[in-house]
Amino acid sequence: KELVMIAAAGDSMKPKIHDGDLMLVNLKDTRPRDELIYIVRYGDELLVKKIVREPSGAVLLTSEEEGRLAQRVRAEELPSLQVHGRVHFAFGRV
Repeated sequence: KELVMIAAAGDSMKPKIHDGDLMLVNLKDTRPRDELIYIVRYGDELLVKKIVREPSGAVLLTSEEEGRLAQRVRAEELPSLQVHGRVHFAFGRV
């Protein structure tokens, strides 16, 4: 009940997670810790991102792919950010 497999869509988390990789996600691990990868819903989007907390109370949703800009979620917007679980492993195709 706590662990699910979800297929990644997109390349924003390359080189760690590639489009089509299967991710093992712990749905009970929803309390974000810096520099770990989570499945989050922000607005209408379901995203795979690293979460980085800022001293101001805001968080950054970051990608692994070089050149991608982080998405900043201000402290007052945090109630609209839902953390669904932490990605523990990603499995690629052979």
